Amino acid sequence: AVNQGMIVARGDLISFFDADGSYDPKFLLRAFTHLESSGSQAIFATRYHPESGSDDDTPVRAIGNHLFTWLVQLLFSIRLSDILHLYVLADRRLAQKLKIDSQDFSWCVEFPLRWHMAGFRYNELPMRERPRMAGISKVNAISDGIRILTSLAKWKFFL
Repeated sequence: AVNQGMIVARGDLISFFDADGSYDPKFLLRAFTHLESSGSQAIFATRYHPESGSDDDTPVRAIGNHLFTWLVQLLFSIRLSDILHLYVLADRRLAQKLKIDSQDFSWCVEFPLRWHMAGFRYNELPMRERPRMAGISKVNAISDGIRILTSLAKWKFFL
């Protein structure tokens, strides 16, 4: 559904975020302002800057995210501090050029990774993740972590 939405989207910008109410919509205004002033083509949210944080992150997920972020930084030299958190405002035309293959939670890692590998400009801004307002998390730390790790190996050696 996310891939299809990206294909049919119109307008200059595109954004991806969870529908559980935990992502602050005010981030989009800040991201838009920063996008225009910084010359970036995408702005990614991060929960791991001093002025940001999360009311929804569990200790296991935070540790896993730090490990995956470190691994992605090491393997791909990406300049993001929160790789498992995809709240982004990006140039739609560039986003539509990316070939995203993932059909699971690996999508959240593949999008910024392909953005970086395409040489598109990006930056990140702090954002506080609010408590989840609706629904329950569908992420399984073990099985989804293994899928993402497998995807990272595939992207490193076969892209």
